[in-house]
Amino acid sequence: MRDRVATVARPALELKNWSKVLLDAKETKRVTLTLSTSELRYLSENFTWVVEAGEFEICVGLDAQRSSILTQKVVLL
Repeated sequence: MRDRVATVARPALELKNWSKVLLDAKETKRVTLTLSTSELRYLSENFTWVVEAGEFEICVGLDAQRSSILTQKVVLL
């Protein structure tokens, strides 16, 4: 996950939820991962937990290499 426009500097990518999925050759599966508000929050400069509205990128892939991940934009209001 990545917060595209945060008030404070955030990591380029953050691991928030993951699941190991084993597939046989040519097999497909639908995987559902749920992110809670506690996984979207961060500790502010005032040492309080904050969930900011704005654009987040949810990333899915085998590793953190940008060339191998799929991303979806999510907007929190």
